[in-house]
Amino acid sequence: MLPLAAGPFAGTHRSFIVNVDKIEEMRIVDGRQRIFLRSGADVPLSRGYRDQFTAAMSGQTQGPEIGSS
Repeated sequence: MLPLAAGPFAGTHRSFIVNVDKIEEMRIVDGRQRIFLRSGADVPLSRGYRDQFTAAMSGQTQGPEIGSS
């Protein structure tokens, strides 16, 4: 697995990474956590990535590794 490059990126799911500077909002839709981007796109936030994503958002880490869960 390759680590994410330094920058404002964080993994949200095994198939998704996001630029945290582009996040518009986060909310629960149909019982699942979703991240909505300024572009209008939305991506899932899986349970396996939730703690790492929260830490990345608070600036505690550069983000999870791609493929980690």
